[in-house]
Amino acid sequence: NLSVRATNCLESENINTVDTAANTYKQLLNLGYQAGPFGAFDQPMFTSAIRQAQSDLGLSVNGQSSCGLAAMLKLRGYGVVASPIDKKP
Repeated sequence: NLSVRATNCLESENINTVDTAANTYKQLLNLGYQAGPFGAFDQPMFTSAIRQAQSDLGLSVNGQSSCGLAAMLKLRGYGVVASPIDKKP
């Protein structure tokens, strides 16, 4: 169940973990964001992708990866989270 996994993720959130950054990176790529090379989690391209995703999802923009952001991006990949990503030209 996706909602249970998202809740568990949020309960144990640690913004600065490599696992959290890697998961956020994976979800950003799955949705087409340009997040830079894997492992470059402190680089501007990764931070910029996070900022764009946060903005697209209507979240507060801080440029930090988090378990909650990764969960929201994953849900968005399943079409669960409505957001401005849905805008078409």
